[in-house]
Amino acid sequence: MPDYVTSAARRAGIPVRICESLEEVLAETDVLYVTRVQKERFENIEDWERVKSSYVVNHALLARAKKDMIVMHPLPRVNGASSGH
Repeated sequence: MPDYVTSAARRAGIPVRICESLEEVLAETDVLYVTRVQKERFENIEDWERVKSSYVVNHALLARAKKDMIVMHPLPRVNGASSGH
């Protein structure tokens, strides 16, 4: 997250918590907003290839989440959600 975003949130009185992984907060997350890893934002294809499937919402992930967690996904999906098939 860019510093200007977290700084603006803190100035507005919004608590900011920076985590290295979803696992740190998944069990207490109320809403999970998922976007794709955007290929066009990477300077080289190797970096994108390394992380493109890092954030996939599947049954295994949801099994560790709160039962009433809301998942928001902008669709269409590209390696961002798993149908389980």
